[in-house]
Amino acid sequence: MNEIKNAASCVKGVIDCKDIALVNRGSDLHVTLTIKIPTYSLRKTKKDVVDTVENNNETKTSINEAHDIATKVQNKIIAITAAARVVVHTEPE
Repeated sequence: MNEIKNAASCVKGVIDCKDIALVNRGSDLHVTLTIKIPTYSLRKTKKDVVDTVENNNETKTSINEAHDIATKVQNKIIAITAAARVVVHTEPE
């Protein structure tokens, strides 16, 4: 489980990883986990983030961006575990 948590935590945009569950179904491994992602967009430049904070106009992480982060985590876990199925849930920080 530590290997999965470390792999997920290495993906840009992942703040934390929790609720990791492993289920063996026959010879197949199924993994589920929850990652915490920032509420602000990672696609903004540092200046944009500063301007956003100063103007109190928060830029939220888009659904597409959250999906991209979750997909990267999913692919990384499949690569290290050879799991047949990986389900990644996301939640804001």
